Amino acid sequence: MGLLEKLFGKKNVNKAFDIDKYNRANQKQIDKIKSVYDMDSISGIQAIPVPTAKEPPENLPAVVVKVEYILQRKATEHKKAGRMELAIECLKKSNEIMPYSSVGYLKKDYERLVEFLKQAGRFDEARAEQERLDSIFGDMQITKEEAAKMRSRNANSGTDLVHVTGHLGCCAECAKYRDRIYSLSGASNKYPPYPQFLVENEGHCGLIEYPFYDGFSGFRTMHNGDVDPAAYSNRPFIDDRTGDERARYDESQRKTREEAANRKNYDLLRELFPDLAPKSFGGYVRMKNANSPNFQSIVSKVKEAGYFFEE
Repeated sequence: MGLLEKLFGKKNVNKAFDIDKYNRANQKQIDKIKSVYDMDSISGIQAIPVPTAKEPPENLPAVVVKVEYILQRKATEHKKAGRMELAIECLKKSNEIMPYSSVGYLKKDYERLVEFLKQAGRFDEARAEQERLDSIFGDMQITKEEAAKMRSRNANSGTDLVHVTGHLGCCAECAKYRDRIYSLSGASNKYPPYPQFLVENEGHCGLIEYPFYDGFSGFRTMHNGDVDPAAYSNRPFIDDRTGDERARYDESQRKTREEAANRKNYDLLRELFPDLAPKSFGGYVRMKNANSPNFQSIVSKVKEAGYFFEE
């Protein structure tokens, strides 16, 4: 009997979902975990055990009753109460546990610790943690290990074929491989073999893949075109983006570079000129975009000290 059947009764599983009952069951489990683990002292947080093996994929229990997620929520609680040391310890422990979770956490989930360390003025530790995460994830949001597991799950889904989706704002290289059906084994005479570029750059530009069942799965292009999937998948591997798509990509890259520069400049202020730094990154961006007198004054003082903002 599954958990849903235990919660709601076998006859009621297919009836209207009782969200209140589900939330009460989750809260009961959360309270139980909090009673077992001390999340209110540094020694208690550090004593929370880290799994030694990856959890098997599962739909239940919900992410909200996972120890690593509860630690994330507890970190927010500690931060709001001004207990940054405890908040940081919670995130450190969460980062240790997340690689073993059945939940597929992203790089940005791990990077909460980096931001909390910066807010606490612990910039050397923040840089070390960022470098560690960069060595694991690179520029991607998932690790290559997780990407390989995703492909393995697709390969074990009863079909050798995957549909790599399209993306209107992708780069020139991803444009060559988007919106096609591929054979994971390369044995298909109908569809092209899975490209090495996608193996090495899983999820690049937001390309996502799903199992494809030939003769059963539907296929429409990202432009909502009704085409023959085999013929369309074997079209020339070229950058076929429209002018609008190229412009969209260029603009997204410009915004990415601008945000990176803004964050670097804001971190410079927080670390070396904390008395000049706005309280939030959003406040810094608004000040900078408005080129306010206060921002011009900050730029002048930073230059006088021998430092410069990135453009």
